[in-house]
Amino acid sequence: LKKYNENSGKGSDSDANFEFFASEQLLKDKNLDQEEIESGLLGASNDNGIDGFFIFLDNELITEINEVDQSKMYNNLIIHFHQYKNQYKIKEDVVLKFNNAFKDIFNFENETLSGWNETLKDRIILARKVILKTGVSGANIKFIINHFSIDLNKKNNFDETYLLKACRYSDIQTFNLLIEFYVRSSLYHHF
Repeated sequence: LKKYNENSGKGSDSDANFEFFASEQLLKDKNLDQEEIESGLLGASNDNGIDGFFIFLDNELITEINEVDQSKMYNNLIIHFHQYKNQYKIKEDVVLKFNNAFKDIFNFENETLSGWNETLKDRIILARKVILKTGVSGANIKFIINHFSIDLNKKNNFDETYLLKACRYSDIQTFNLLIEFYVRSSLYHHF
């Protein structure tokens, strides 16, 4: 990571570089440019453990609702939630916040999203609008949760059952949930 920081040209903020690197690796099949990757990075407080948030509709990155044509038939809506931890010790409340965030995200009636930062609120509202706007096309909805950490020992106690329950109690009728954990050892050759 030190070498990546030196070669990235993004300055010396190792956490920001780690988040960019992690996103770049997790989404490498999407061929995103630097600006597109940065558009999904939240990097602020009050993010409830969500550090990256990317919405893809038929493999196209969606950053504004006007990019979605309601008259078009879409096949796949994929929403990526990323959590990046550039440290070996993860506080339990970070994981708890991330797990609990899904209750608010999938509660479409909760429009205020109290306690969330504005960038994340906007991204959640965009995701909800995309879900509703593409609902008539019957697009397959898939939520991908990626945890990317340098912690080599564990997957940090994500409660997959709780996340599934949060999705099931939402207004979304059909969806797939994929939870993936990446630790430094699995991407060691990149550091």
